[in-house]
Amino acid sequence: MDYQFSSKLILEKETDIYFKDSIESIAESFGENDFFIIDAAVYEKYQFDLKKYYLFNGESDKEFDCFLKIIERLYKMNFGRNDRIWGIGGGATTDMAGFVAALFKRGTELTFVPTTLLAMVDSSYGGKNGVNFHAKNIVGTFYAPSKIYICKQFLDDDKTLVENGMSEIIKVAFLKKASFIDRLKRGENPDLEMIADAIKAKAFFCEKDFDERRGFRLFLNWGHTIGHALERHLNISHGQAVAEGMLIEQKLAEISGRNSCSSDDVEMVLKRYGFKSSINIVEVFRNLIDFIKVDKKNLGDKIKIVYLNGEGNPDVLEFNVFEITSYMEKLV
Repeated sequence: MDYQFSSKLILEKETDIYFKDSIESIAESFGENDFFIIDAAVYEKYQFDLKKYYLFNGESDKEFDCFLKIIERLYKMNFGRNDRIWGIGGGATTDMAGFVAALFKRGTELTFVPTTLLAMVDSSYGGKNGVNFHAKNIVGTFYAPSKIYICKQFLDDDKTLVENGMSEIIKVAFLKKASFIDRLKRGENPDLEMIADAIKAKAFFCEKDFDERRGFRLFLNWGHTIGHALERHLNISHGQAVAEGMLIEQKLAEISGRNSCSSDDVEMVLKRYGFKSSINIVEVFRNLIDFIKVDKKNLGDKIKIVYLNGEGNPDVLEFNVFEITSYMEKLV
């Protein structure tokens, strides 16, 4: 079943999101002058017929050196502003494609084909992109694609691609108190309807605060202040790190005396999808603090933590290093 909807993120620019049954139907939209930044494993698996492309190797390639190689190639081939860059792969691939498209000649056409559940519901939508520089995503822009193609065939072909994205679906469901939260509580598998609902829940925040200057989009970082630090320090998946981060940040709100909801419902849903807390945060926290201090959301010496004060009612806490260290030591 093919269908689509549109989301206006900034000024008159819309992102059209197409839901497709087959990968072949997406390939029909490839243009003669298009340039593809495609995950190397995806290219090898599906053997796309591409003329101009760069094989991308995930998070390890999400660095300035790789960015400059791609820019050099585009320059030498006289790639134009009206030509289209495609990002085909997971979140790291779409992050790089968006960063390249935003900066080359001050902006080219951009289309994403996310191939993992995480990229479908989170990183491909919303306009954020960038590269790692000492810390995760420390250099980047806000630049939305004009089109996103979502095809569940990628997930049907590899079930492991589903697990890593469920924490982001659970996150936006609780943040928005979305209608599909009951489906999550029953442990239902993600389908195109759930994916679309998750994107729409994220759109509720992004459309009001595209460039993250008004504080509304900040709520989408629930689980990410602690999660990004865990991801970098322990080299665990983004999905597992965000799941751990959501629970820890809820518990920080409880310990600090804020009137937050219990983390029991969140923990129950995460467990339904195979997320089990296995990290002794007290033991690893001393090594995490340097990562947490350089988080982009911080203001001066204040560390910002998002938490839920009830389903659909997110809020933000601010701690200094001494305070967050003190509260972390009380976690069991």
